[in-house]
Amino acid sequence: NFLKEKNYKKVGLILDRNLYEKSSYVKKFLKQFKNKKILKKILYFDGINEPSYQCLDLVIKELKQKGNDKFDCLIAVGGGSTIDFAKGIATLLKNSGSSLKYRGFPKNLNSSIPIVAIPSTTGTGAELAYNAVFTDLKSKMKLGINTKNNYPILSILDPKVIINTPKDVILNSSLGALVRSIDTMFNKKSTKISIIFSENSFKLLFNNLPKVLKQRDNLNLLSNMQWGALLSVAALLNSSSGPAGAISYYLSTSHNIPQGLGYAIAAVFIFQRNHEKGYYEYSKLFDLIDNKSNKRNISIKQKSAFVIERLIKI
Repeated sequence: NFLKEKNYKKVGLILDRNLYEKSSYVKKFLKQFKNKKILKKILYFDGINEPSYQCLDLVIKELKQKGNDKFDCLIAVGGGSTIDFAKGIATLLKNSGSSLKYRGFPKNLNSSIPIVAIPSTTGTGAELAYNAVFTDLKSKMKLGINTKNNYPILSILDPKVIINTPKDVILNSSLGALVRSIDTMFNKKSTKISIIFSENSFKLLFNNLPKVLKQRDNLNLLSNMQWGALLSVAALLNSSSGPAGAISYYLSTSHNIPQGLGYAIAAVFIFQRNHEKGYYEYSKLFDLIDNKSNKRNISIKQKSAFVIERLIKI
């Protein structure tokens, strides 16, 4: 209905291949979508980690050579890397030159092709953010293509898409979103508005993640995780992150550790160190945690320690 309202008649689909092969729900969607006669091209994203600038250039070159570079809209179904890949394609098809020319925060760009984002993970928040992560295979630098043209015009949170996502992918991406909800809350750029996003994100992710890992087919739990991830990015866009993000960058480019997992490992270490140095503000998260048993009448220091201990356990 949305595509019809916009009068989009030439649609490109960027689809996570692993998701497609494992999900009968996504296969059914694709079959129905093909019948609409507006699907011009399907591109499968095969990568495990973030896409590279070099891969993006090859795809753009192939699309232009075969005359498949005219789209009204791109739909991305998959994890953060798939959605980022779609953002890169949307930008490069409207702007000439190598993708490395646009790394970082490029200015004075032509408008990108509109994107519809349908995430298959519960962590990256690519369906809300304007960032698109890309790695230069030669220099090992990960600067991305970050422009407000990347904002999706529509995002769909469908928990049925996530059911077949591998457990480790759910865990890694969710951990990244969880620590992001904390990182964004306790930094100097947080505001009253961003803290509302951070608190609600933390509550949804912290209390539902252990349950999701045990009940993978529970749509309500999966939906809670999706909203928690989205709210963590809403918090980030209205505040800032902490030093763990820089460490996750190194772990990702140098050791191929998934960004969410690397972010979580670094963040928990930093939270623990802050607590040991006398920073007990993490106690503010205590009341957002379910199932605290008999821990209610304890000191601020003990509440802070309890939060960090539970984080480490997760």
